[in-house]
Amino acid sequence: MFLREVRFVDLPNDSKYPFNLPVFRTVHHLNVNRFLTFFVGENGSGKSTLLEGIAIQAGFSPEGGSKGNHFVTASTESSLFQYLKLSWMPKVTEGFFFRAESFFNFASHIDAAAAGFWNRSANVGF
Repeated sequence: MFLREVRFVDLPNDSKYPFNLPVFRTVHHLNVNRFLTFFVGENGSGKSTLLEGIAIQAGFSPEGGSKGNHFVTASTESSLFQYLKLSWMPKVTEGFFFRAESFFNFASHIDAAAAGFWNRSANVGF
């Protein structure tokens, strides 16, 4: 269940973020067919934006979590995911996408879901 390649398809020739970043202007595809891949770069170079786009294309919420946890607190994702084509060996069917920036939002989502469960359970008569 590994990502093999990320292709950038028909990226807009745009001066807006993230398409104005050098990586998206010069790189046409990334081979990530190793057991472990590191994205290294300066702040603002597009690492998190790329990982977020990959996560969205794989079916995860851009705010983090598993495929069954889709929620929105503040829609901040870029449109980069629309221009990514992913190749898998084989395709991921389970997983968890986690961003440091979204820890609080995901934890709040889990707390709210648990509270709803306990509220429903408390209404069951014995």
